[in-house]
Amino acid sequence: MSDLAKQQSERSLLRKFQNILGENRNLLRGSEDASAIKLGDQIFVINVDGWVESSDRPDGLDFEGCGYRATINACSDLVAKGVRPVGLLSSISIQAEASDHSIEVVKGIKQATDTYSISYLGGDLNSANDLVIDITVFGLATKQLIKRGGSKPGEKLCWLGPTLGETSLALQILLGKIEGNKSKALKIYASPCLYLDFLEIQATSAIDCSDGLARSLYQLSETGNIGFRLHDFQPNLWVKSKSEANQLISSDVILYGGEELGVIFTLQDINLLPPEGIILGDVTESLDI
Repeated sequence: MSDLAKQQSERSLLRKFQNILGENRNLLRGSEDASAIKLGDQIFVINVDGWVESSDRPDGLDFEGCGYRATINACSDLVAKGVRPVGLLSSISIQAEASDHSIEVVKGIKQATDTYSISYLGGDLNSANDLVIDITVFGLATKQLIKRGGSKPGEKLCWLGPTLGETSLALQILLGKIEGNKSKALKIYASPCLYLDFLEIQATSAIDCSDGLARSLYQLSETGNIGFRLHDFQPNLWVKSKSEANQLISSDVILYGGEELGVIFTLQDINLLPPEGIILGDVTESLDI
């Protein structure tokens, strides 16, 4: 099954799940990657994310790296809602003969939580036929939550994250799908960041970019009933050279690669864009990519 077919199948299942769950009058947002519920005067925001070795672990990524990346994956969705992660729980399932490696996974999770001052509260350990890391992360909203829908034509489309295209190319190198330096690729892939600077940005809409730029823009467009016109930005030299060496089109790598774990967002006032952010394009009334 192609990646696109898998995404369509997943979305269809999620819609069916939502139909089963129905409406909850206290649930503020349940259709996005993170959910929010009002508890008294506060808004509690929570996200659960799963990481599976057989589908998510590339060659060379050690067990600590698995725990670290699984943690950043889960926390990134909260950050894209404008919420600082404050605590998390893990559920680790692993083969009985490899159970000692669970200690390394926990060290990787702890490394991530220590780096970003998140409380690691422990969790659960199970036996399974595959390594599965489920991370549940939560925080309290201190300002209005940032939705996927909320932008308007005339605003700017922006990016805060790693160099677009680098992580997806690194993953393809590690998976043996294209040629390249595996040591450099592993360094890029195994060290994702949590972009907490986004919490200070007054974004009108946002989404975590894990499924690729094009797919993420489609989700923003679908939710907000708007479109985008992308600027003609150039890839960096490594993305350009590796794409050309492997007969790939660098713009396709940037649009359809994914795994960056940065934040795509829209702004009314471009003066609010931090120095490390970049402008990707403009918000329009119709999809234009």
